[in-house]
Amino acid sequence: MDQNTRIKLNTFVELVYDGQVNRLAEELHVHRSTVYRWLDSSDVGMSYLGQLLDLGLDINWLVSQHTMDLKGMFADNDKGRELREKHFKKLK
Repeated sequence: MDQNTRIKLNTFVELVYDGQVNRLAEELHVHRSTVYRWLDSSDVGMSYLGQLLDLGLDINWLVSQHTMDLKGMFADNDKGRELREKHFKKLK
């Protein structure tokens, strides 16, 4: 995973989970060390990308090399819309 993707994933964890990696790990049913590896250097597996989408993270935004605009962080699904509404003021 490239540095921008790691930064974006870390930003999602900071914003949505108050920086608590263990909370994201619990939602994904993985050990927190797995999430730390993703944040450090490892690629996120395809099955986890689908789960991250279900948690409201826009996967196109995550993997895009062309944008760091935080307004694209949240998916266009129910969870993403909920997160966008909750955190929009923080993204301005």
